[in-house]
Amino acid sequence: MGDIEYRAADLDVDGREVGGWLVRYGSTATLGRFTETIAPGAIQVPGDLILNRQHDRKKPLARTGGGLVLTPTEKGVELRATLPNTRDADDTLELIRAKVLRGLSAEFKAIRDRWQGNHRTVTQAVLTGAAIVDKGAYADATIAVRHLEERAAAVLVGGGLRRLSRY
Repeated sequence: MGDIEYRAADLDVDGREVGGWLVRYGSTATLGRFTETIAPGAIQVPGDLILNRQHDRKKPLARTGGGLVLTPTEKGVELRATLPNTRDADDTLELIRAKVLRGLSAEFKAIRDRWQGNHRTVTQAVLTGAAIVDKGAYADATIAVRHLEERAAAVLVGGGLRRLSRY
């Protein structure tokens, strides 16, 4: 408890808009030696949050009040962002289309959790950031890419974990 953690979920792109589930309640992830679920309503959304690439704070892509919208729902936290016309944003969109980047990742600080054996349920956490990443923590992490000019769709499946802690 107390470390900044990263978890990934769904992402889709349409033109310069990206979006998907930043946090999906009830999904289970295998994170090394333990599994984890985020309980419904566990995530608190702050008033100011930055979306970046690969959790690199030197590569900001959007910010709440500046193209980023976070919507808490009963299913989780949905993210929508309109990326600016910058080199980093253009590179990010190309990496998504090339199937290099495959998901959205929530950066959060756990406030409360509950353990049953090797299973952790996060019951309260605060979002500290969000990122477009190469590999998601949850098995159902996907990216759908819709090319504006073709309206063609491709679906990719991710898995894995990015975490700053001892696990």
